[in-house]
Amino acid sequence: MKILKRVLLTVGIIIGLLLVVSLFLPSTYEIKREGTIKAPTDTVFMWVADLKNWNGWSPWNQADPKMKITYSAETIGTGSSMQWASESQGNGKLTIKSLMPPTEATYELDMEGMVSTGKFSLAPDAAGTKLIWSMSGDVGMNPLYKFFIPFMDGMVGPDFEKGINNLQKRASVTASITKTPVHVANTSAKGLPYMVKTDVAVCQVD
Repeated sequence: MKILKRVLLTVGIIIGLLLVVSLFLPSTYEIKREGTIKAPTDTVFMWVADLKNWNGWSPWNQADPKMKITYSAETIGTGSSMQWASESQGNGKLTIKSLMPPTEATYELDMEGMVSTGKFSLAPDAAGTKLIWSMSGDVGMNPLYKFFIPFMDGMVGPDFEKGINNLQKRASVTASITKTPVHVANTSAKGLPYMVKTDVAVCQVD
């Protein structure tokens, strides 16, 4: 009985210390990577704006060939989403929050309760398209999540780098993107009509 009490006391002290340490850990995080893609901005935008195109470049989608992915009825536009279940990558949901063709796409990523906001910022430059991929979030006072924050950049950053490299490869070979016009509704384009024309797709925003 004394041994059990000592074990419980030790466990309680450890948990208490961890909770105290977590109070001094940051609750917010931001990961950011950038690169230049040798393709027109409109073309790169369609790779990140249409969720079905993520299979062609996303390191998360490619990490588990057995991953089960379910898409919403629309795969492009505000509110479109994809959910996945994976033994190695975990379960999650990604929802498009806003599109501003062809310069910005924002999404919400929910990984089993840990919610982040991701954004692709695109701008034309002399070599093609400058792409910035960022993700940020606030875990509040959750002590478990706060212990992950110091390692977030090291865990997620390499995936961003791989994704940008994959986009570089795929954006120059666009045959796998549908040539059917795609209509994007309910975006944050402030109600102005916008037509994106590329060699492989047409994207119209109301």
